[in-house]
Amino acid sequence: MLRIAVIAAGLAVAALPAARAADDTPPAPGGQNTPGQTTRPERRGPRMDPAERLQRLSEVLNLTDDQKAKIASILKDDQEKGQAIRNDSSLSREDRRAKMMDLMKDSQAQIRALLTPEQQQKFDAMPRPARGPRDGGAGNGPPPGENGPPPSTP
Repeated sequence: MLRIAVIAAGLAVAALPAARAADDTPPAPGGQNTPGQTTRPERRGPRMDPAERLQRLSEVLNLTDDQKAKIASILKDDQEKGQAIRNDSSLSREDRRAKMMDLMKDSQAQIRALLTPEQQQKFDAMPRPARGPRDGGAGNGPPPGENGPPPSTP
């Protein structure tokens, strides 16, 4: 997987000059772009912004207006805290990753606490970003402290 990611990154870097030459978009207001920088926001992986995440959750879980408002607040706070962690140059890569994982687990638990039991089952079944080993690493399955639905008794 790492080799594939490195090869893909290398191809993306190699294709960047051609893509920039074909891009006729004007620079961002204020002319703050540096060479090699695009006007689009940087996004790593499949992470969605809070509005997109709320829309997705609302579609899957059929959230009430009250739940939407509370979850929107959690997602906005999550985004701000995540950005602060990503920008903290005093943290090592491992510390940054650990803080991001803690933040994700905390926000997932906060969201789950707002849901009905039926919504919690759907929420637990929703795919999470794979961030660990291929065998269903961190980010998959129920939030911390939750072992999923109780086992059924015969």
